[in-house]
Amino acid sequence: MTNKRNAERQIAKRFRRLERASLALDRKRLHERKRQTRKAMEQEDTSAEGDSDLRYHISASKNNPQDIFSTICNNKGDPAFHVCFFGFELVNLN
Repeated sequence: MTNKRNAERQIAKRFRRLERASLALDRKRLHERKRQTRKAMEQEDTSAEGDSDLRYHISASKNNPQDIFSTICNNKGDPAFHVCFFGFELVNLN
């Protein structure tokens, strides 16, 4: 393993080389695992690609829609009406 000349340096060099190889192998395994999970996720995505019900959940509307034009016509005497529409010419809403 060594030629007995600078033995400590040769042993340390070999130890560091083996340590770097071990770290590289760990990185390679981690990269392969990520790639496999990414492929599995892509396959799941393609299976649900055509059906929007599988991808999205859209709840029923819980809004209470108000007709803004009837509200404006009913509240012409309101002082806020004149502040909001100051400078705007209103079209006949009736």
